[in-house]
Amino acid sequence: MAMKIFEPIVINSMTLKNRIGFPPFGNMPTGKHGSISEQTIRWYEQRAKGGAGLILTGPLRVSTPKKVGDKPKARVMKGFGIDDDKYIPGFTRLADIIHSYGAKIGAYIGSGGPVTGQGPSCPPYPDDSCPKDDFFYFTMGKKPYCRELSIKEIRQIEDDIASAAKRAKSAGIDFVNIPCAHGSISLHGSFLSPFYNRRTDRYGGSWENRLRIIVETIKKVRQSVGKDYPIFARISADEFLGTREVGSEPCR
Repeated sequence: MAMKIFEPIVINSMTLKNRIGFPPFGNMPTGKHGSISEQTIRWYEQRAKGGAGLILTGPLRVSTPKKVGDKPKARVMKGFGIDDDKYIPGFTRLADIIHSYGAKIGAYIGSGGPVTGQGPSCPPYPDDSCPKDDFFYFTMGKKPYCRELSIKEIRQIEDDIASAAKRAKSAGIDFVNIPCAHGSISLHGSFLSPFYNRRTDRYGGSWENRLRIIVETIKKVRQSVGKDYPIFARISADEFLGTREVGSEPCR
C-alpha cells in the first residue's frame, strides 16, 4: 500500500510517473512584469530534480485590473503573467525543462478574491448571522476593501481564465488548475463559501448557485482547450474561519 504513491497514474490524456505533486507556491522568482526569467527556470528545475511527477506553477495573473473610480477593481496579483501571448515563449521554456526530468507541469490560473479587492459580495463578514472572522484577518490584523462584482465582470473573468488556459496549452503546459480554495484569497473559493457569498442573484444562496461561477469557468476552459486536456479544480477542506466568541454557533 505504501508503494502506491510511486506508481504511475493516468488523468485524462496525461500520464504521471508517480503520484507525488509539488503544490503552487507564491514565492517563486519571476522576471520583469511577471515574465519567466532564467532564475525562474532554475528554481523550478530544482523542484523537478526532486522526483515529483506533477508540478504546479504559483498563481498566474490572467487579466490586468482596471480602475473603478479612484479604486482598482482588484490589486494586480504578484507572480507570473499569462494574460498576454508575449508570455507563451517563457512558459514553453519552463515546460521543456520540467519535461526533461519526466515530470508534468500545470498552470495555476484563477482570480483573486476579497483580499485583492473583489468578491461575490461586500463586507461585513462576519455579520450578525455568522459570528466568525476569516483567516486573512487573523494573519494580517485588518479587513481589506472589497467590492461586489457585477455579472458582466464575472463573465469577463471566466473568459480571461479560459484564454489563459488556451495560452498554457499552446505553450506546452500539461494541465491547468483552477483555484476554488483558500476562502478570501481565491475568487472562485469565495463564491463557493456562504461566509463570503451573500448574493441574492443566480450566483448566490443555494449550493447550485454558489457553484455556478466554477461550473461556467470549467465549461469555458474546456471549450478553449479541447476534450482531452486535463482540468483540475482545487477546493478547501477547511476555510479556517475562527469563532469570535466561545460557544457561539458556526454559520451554515
